[in-house]
Parts: sequence; structure tokens; C-alpha cells
Amino acid sequence: MSETRLADVERYIAQCRVILSVAAFVTVYIDPTRPTLNMRWMPLTGGPFMLDPHALAVMLSHLGYSTAIFLLAGRRLVAPRQIAVVSTWADVLFGAVIALVTEGANSPYYVFFAFAVLAAGFRAGMRLTLIVTATSVVLYVGLLLVSRPEGLNFYIMRPAYLAITGYLVGYLAEQRLILQSRLRELETATERERIARSLHDDFAQSLAGVNVRLEACRELLRRGRDEKALVELTELQAGVNREHDELRAYIRSLVDRRNPPARHTVEERTDFTVRAQFRGSLRMVEHALQIMLEGARNVALHARADSAMITADASAETLFSRRSDPALVHRVACGGTGRQGERGRGRSARWARRDRTSRCVTSMAEALRIIIADDHALFRQGLKSMLVNVHPDVMVVAEVENVSGIATALTETPCDILLLDLQMDRSALADIQGLVPQVQVVVVTASEQLTDALAAIRAGARAVVFKRFAVESLMEAVRTVREGHVWLPPALQSELASQVSHPDPKTLTSREQEIVRLVALGLHNPEIAQRLGLKNVTVKSHINRIFSRLVGSRDCPVSTQ
Repeated sequence: MSETRLADVERYIAQCRVILSVAAFVTVYIDPTRPTLNMRWMPLTGGPFMLDPHALAVMLSHLGYSTAIFLLAGRRLVAPRQIAVVSTWADVLFGAVIALVTEGANSPYYVFFAFAVLAAGFRAGMRLTLIVTATSVVLYVGLLLVSRPEGLNFYIMRPAYLAITGYLVGYLAEQRLILQSRLRELETATERERIARSLHDDFAQSLAGVNVRLEACRELLRRGRDEKALVELTELQAGVNREHDELRAYIRSLVDRRNPPARHTVEERTDFTVRAQFRGSLRMVEHALQIMLEGARNVALHARADSAMITADASAETLFSRRSDPALVHRVACGGTGRQGERGRGRSARWARRDRTSRCVTSMAEALRIIIADDHALFRQGLKSMLVNVHPDVMVVAEVENVSGIATALTETPCDILLLDLQMDRSALADIQGLVPQVQVVVVTASEQLTDALAAIRAGARAVVFKRFAVESLMEAVRTVREGHVWLPPALQSELASQVSHPDPKTLTSREQEIVRLVALGLHNPEIAQRLGLKNVTVKSHINRIFSRLVGSRDCPVSTQ
């Protein structure tokens, strides 16, 4: 038992001892019986509203002792363990002395002995309780043998009752300690699970974010865009430093639980100045304003600047959107009335350094518009970096960091695919069904529980990608969903296949059962088609029906890897 806990226990026991002392004083005073235990060698007086001087001295001594222990325990002037040892045996001795001066037809001493036994059980367990009980019984029996009062058989049963009480108190005290131990184990397991979940949700996702951002940097270096890769690495370093600071704060909070770390929130201190002057179609205006919004968010989340300026102006055929960040400029060419003739031709999205321009042209009409919904900034920024820098046909049109902001983002910023983290400020699983009519949902989650993935698919998600494998799998899943199929990770494919390892013939046809076994072996659609002598489209149709029966109700085409 900890010192703090033991100090609290001693304070509670001391408080009860004072109450017992005052109550017993009044009870002995109004007790109409006379003390008879030591009539032969020390006659005592007694009766209603009478108190023998010897008994009065003993009762006043007990009251003074109780008050002193209460003050010592309350002000913590003495170590709790020392108070426990001294008061345990003092209670037993006072019980014997009080029995000597008050025992008669009634038994006031019994309450004091019982209190000593209960206090021992409250402090420790059965062992100490039985020791205190045995000592109390021996002292009382010794008094009986010395005094040999009349009607000895009448008195001899009292220590027997005390022994029974002591055993029951000790047994219950031991069971209480066992239950407390189990409760502490459960609390420890719960706390370890909470810490593990926190580390997983916050810091394992950081590693996944670093991984996807490094993939983007690797691809930029491979394409010779060294300066852009340097910018990405600089931002990555800043993000890692912030995660390192949050990790240290979290570890310190585990030591001092009174000061939990504050959750990371969007910086509010940056003062923005926005200037824009351009003209164009609604699509061009939406695109330009979205880029300006992304720039503002990046400054607020990562630069932590006191002030920032965002400007947008148009030249002959190009719209420039600039941030006050000296290293990087957004340039969006939105077409014009030059030699191309038709407005809107030659539209592209470019990232440019002022001293060197590196282009990655994307047709806006064909660009895949994506919204990222994830509350972990480092992973979200890493994912965006990988999508934008590695895949020129992808445009990240918005970022959301809480579930409540998803609906607003979809209303204000049309998109093709929503990359959704299942666990943000709350679980987003229940929201998937409401999002499905508006956008195709691809779940990107750190949880690799197959039950969560299957629940997301049943709710209407078109793909589930584990963050640990985002670099290898995300774009394959996104493109599969864009083609109208459902993408499943290999682990989930195996789980679905295992559900029909012994299928009911009424549920699946023999051909479907055969296809399920081949999927479980890891074969792709073309390989299954070749082995069974079928067309690829026929295999897809079979898998669609199988998937519909296994997952529940949605008629979705399925793509296996």
C-alpha cells in the first residue's frame, strides 16, 4: 500500500476511534450494571449515571490517546506506518484495560476489541487480523483466569464470539485485498491499453506520415526535382520536431498525471492578409481559392508565423497565387485568350521555385479530386505530399481534421474521393453511410482490425487501406475505386474467404466456391480466369455476387489484388 493511501487509511481509522471513545464514554456512564470482573481484588462502583474513578481515568486516557493519534495522522507529523504499528497494539491493550474496569453483565469492552480487529482488517488482511484477534482473546481469557468471577461459563463465551468475529473480519478483509488487487490489475491493463492506443494513434501514425512523405521525396529526387525535395524534407523535419516535442510532453504526463498534455490544435495566432484580383470561370475561381486556402492552412499548421500574406494576380495567361513563404510559390495556369484560342485549354497545376521552375502538367478536367479527412497533421501532410508530387493526375482540394467538418468540406469543395480516417476526434464509422451518396469513400486507417475494416465496407466504403501500407496500396485502391470497383486489402480478402471455407451449397454455387478458394490462395482475377478457362469479366461478376452475399447488402463490384 502506498504512503498516501496508508496515510488516508490511518486518518479514517483515527477519526472512527475518536467517535468510538466519545460514544463509549457516554455509554459506560449511563450503563446501569456494575463491573464484576475484578470484584475479588479491586472492587469497583457503578450503576446508572455513575462512573468509577478508575473507569473514568481509563476512559479519559483513551479519549486523549484517540485525539492525539487523530492529530498526528491528520497533520502527518508521524509516518503512517509507525502510527499503524503503535495504534494497532495500543487498541488491543486499551481494550483489555477497559474490560478490566467495565466488564459486567454488559460488555462495553467488546466494542473496543472489535474495533481493534476491524482496524487490523482494514489495514492489512487476514494474517494481521487473526494475530490481533488471538492476542485479544488471550488477554481476555487471562483476565478471566486471574479474576475468576462468578458465573465463569457466562463470561467464557465472549472470547469465543470475539474469535468468530475476528475470523470473519479477517476473511472479508482478505477477500477485499484480493478484489483490490484484481481491480488494480484491470486498471493497469486498461491504462496500458490507453497508453498503447495513444502511442499508436498519435505516434505510429507519425511514422506512417514520415514514410509517405519520404516516398514523395524519393520520387522527386528520381525526377530531378532536387529543390522541391529539399523543401519537402525541411517541412518533414519541422513536423518530426513537433511530434518529438509532443511525445516528450506525453511521456512527462505519464509521470505527472495532474498535468496532461494539451492536444495539438490549429494555430490561431497567425494574422493573414489576403489580396486577390483576377477573372475567370467558376471552375478556375474555385481552383484558385482552394489553393489559397491550402496555403493558409499550411502556414497556420506548420510555419507558426505571426503574420502572413497571400496574393493572387493574373498575367496574360497565368494566375499566380503567392504566400509570404519565401521558398515556395503556387502557380496555376488557368488558360487565357492567347494563341490557344479557346478559353480553358492548357490548364495546369505547377509548383515552382523562384530560381528554378519544375513543371508537372495536369488536365483539370481529368484531375482526380481528393479530400483528406485525418486528424493527424503529419500523416495528412505526408499523404498530401505523396499524392500531389508523385501523381500528377491527383488534386488534393481540401483537408479536414475532424468528423464534423467533412459535410461542410463536401458541400463547399466538390471532390471525387474522400480519404477518411476512421478514428479522428470521434469514430467516423457511423458517418460513412451518410457520406456514400455524396462521394466515394476510401478508408485510410491505422487500425488493422479486420472487424473494423469489414464494418467500414458494410457501411458503404469502397476501399480500406491500412496506413502502414499506404505507400504501396493507396493509389492502387484509389484508381480501383475510380473505375467503379471495391478494393480490399489481402488480409480482408483472406478473412472473407475463410468465412466460406465450408460454405452452405445453398449460399454459393460450386463455381463461386471454387473462385473463393482461389482468391484465398492469393490469385488475381486474370490468374483465376486463366486457371478456370473463363473470361476476366466473368470472374469479376462471380466475385461481385460473392462479395454481396458475404458483406451483406451492397451490390458493389470487387477488385482483388
